Parts: sequence; C-alpha cells; structure tokens
Amino acid sequence: MTSLKRLALTSALLALISGCSQDTDIEPAAAQRVEVQLLSAPEQVSARLFNGQVSVAEMTRMAFRIEGKLESLHVLPGQTVKKGQILARLDDDIPQQQWQDAKAQKELLQRQWQRSSVLLDKGLVAQAEFDELTAQLRLAKVNLKSADAMLTYTELRAPFDGVVDALEKQAYETVSPAETVMTLYRSDRTDVEMDIPDTLLSQAVNFIPNADYQPRVTVLGKQGELEMTYLEHALKLDEQRGSYTARLTAFGSDLGLLPGQAVEVLLDLRQAGLPATSGYRLPVTALQARGSEPGFQVWVLQGDSVQPVPVEVVQMGQEGALVVGGISSGDRVVTTGLSRLRPNKRVLVVEKD
Repeated sequence: MTSLKRLALTSALLALISGCSQDTDIEPAAAQRVEVQLLSAPEQVSARLFNGQVSVAEMTRMAFRIEGKLESLHVLPGQTVKKGQILARLDDDIPQQQWQDAKAQKELLQRQWQRSSVLLDKGLVAQAEFDELTAQLRLAKVNLKSADAMLTYTELRAPFDGVVDALEKQAYETVSPAETVMTLYRSDRTDVEMDIPDTLLSQAVNFIPNADYQPRVTVLGKQGELEMTYLEHALKLDEQRGSYTARLTAFGSDLGLLPGQAVEVLLDLRQAGLPATSGYRLPVTALQARGSEPGFQVWVLQGDSVQPVPVEVVQMGQEGALVVGGISSGDRVVTTGLSRLRPNKRVLVVEKD
C-alpha cells in the first residue's frame, strides 16, 4: 500500500511539473508613448560660444645648478617678483673658500709672471720656464672664472617678472642639482585654454588661423570683455574629450585674470578662419546628459524604436538649444520621457496636446 501511495504522489508531481513547463506566450512590452520634433532646415551658425579656463603662461620650475643646503628662501607663494630678484640662496661657505683660493693662486701667478717677463728680456730666465709659467697663469684664470660661476650658482634669481606659484622646498633642506625648489609663472602675460570640437576642425581644410582676429573673452560672474590673440592649438586629438586644445593669450599685468578662473570665449567662425556650421533648434527637454561621458545626446526615432545620438550644444536661449552633431533634416527627435528610453526601445509617437 505504501508503494502505491508513493507512486501516486510521484505521478502527481510529474504532472504538475509538466504543466508548468509548457510553453506560454510572452506578451511584448508595451511601447512607450513619446512626443517628437521633426527637424526641418538647419540654422546657420556664424559665431559660437566656448567654455575655457585661465591658465598660466610659461610655468617654470626653478632649481639650483649645484648641490647644497638651502640657507634661505626670500619669497612666499603668490608673491610678485621682478626679473633678477633673488628667490633663494644656498650655503656658500665652501664655494666662497674655493673662490678665495682661486683668486689668491691667480694673483700669485700673475706677480710671478710679471717678474719672469722682465727677467726673460734680460736673458735671466729660460723661454721654456717662462712658457710653463704662462700656462699656469692661464689655468689659474680659468679656475677663478669657474669659482666665480660657482658663487653665482648659490643664488636663485627670477628669470622674468612673475608670480611664485608654489614652494617645493623649505629652508635648511639639502637640494640636488636640477631639483625643483619652486615654480614661477609670468605675470605680464595670461593665457586661456579652450576645447575646439573635432567636428569643427574636421571641416576646416588646411586651417590657417587669422592672426589679426581677437576673440572676446568674458570671465564668468564678471562684467566686461577682454580681447585676446590666438596663440596655438594642439595637433593631437584628446580622444577622451573628442576635442583639440587651443590657447589664446593677452599681454599685460593688470588683466584681472587668475589661474583656474572659468571663462567664455565668443568666436566668430569666419573671422577666425573656420567654416560656419549648421545646427538645429531643439527644446531643452530633448537634451539628455551622456552619463559618464561628457556632453549631451538626443534620441532619434528609427522605425518604431529609438537610438541615442551625441550632439554638441553651441547656443542656449529662450527659444531652446542650438545643437550640432549626427542629426540631419528629416530626423524625428524625441522630446519627452527621455529618462525611460533605452537603445532599440519601442516607442509610440503621439501628437502634442
């Protein structure tokens, strides 16, 4: 009887499992309802606004040429210095003693050479002996000149008018040759670094900057503009940011710019030697941050699903954002529900209310 009960129970379990394992129809997820904007003719973009940052000009690492103990520091971080001003000194006891010895040796040989010169004229000194003394005097002069240089190497002087950025060493520390003691940057010139998108430079064939054109720079949060001159741009693409770094410069010690300040650069593309571009006006609701990557993206309708497309915002105003990128006339861009979209997700376009 027990065996029959077990058999019946096993049969029931198998029937239950068999029933659960039968294929069932899975209904597809419902399409997300979205609104879209149809892109028509693009707008011409003749001027663009770029973000930039104030950077120092000619940051220089200051170091001694010889080894020694740092006797004194004469400056502090942020201090303005003049060209030739002493910044730091090494203990010069040994170089000073070497200079005194070289000076005494040279003076001694100079007197001996003068006496021998008189005796040579009288035939009382051999020519070979006089020539040897002459060689010794020349060597003494070289040694004194070298000792003079060693004394100057114990002083660290500013190579230009500038500002002390940071101190890397403290007084009484031992420093090695070419070891950085402090950093110094120029105070009579200020640079601004900005990123030029590769999509813009790729349209410029044999780009030659207009040296006479001066872009206008505005410090965020401050009134007034500053005209700066194009200096250079990188030839290597920054793959992480997808842009080239360009540098503008302006001369003057009273520009009111500090390293690290955020600025905006208004660039007239044609005057700068760059081609004008075309962009599309979209509502701000169509833009979505790209998450871990810099910049924005839009969602473009392809059939009954969507795909993200990176774009660049070149202008922002009350009428919306003017963007450039991988979109073109005839594309339909999603303007609602962006946070719930995923690549290839099915959507249902609804008319705007």
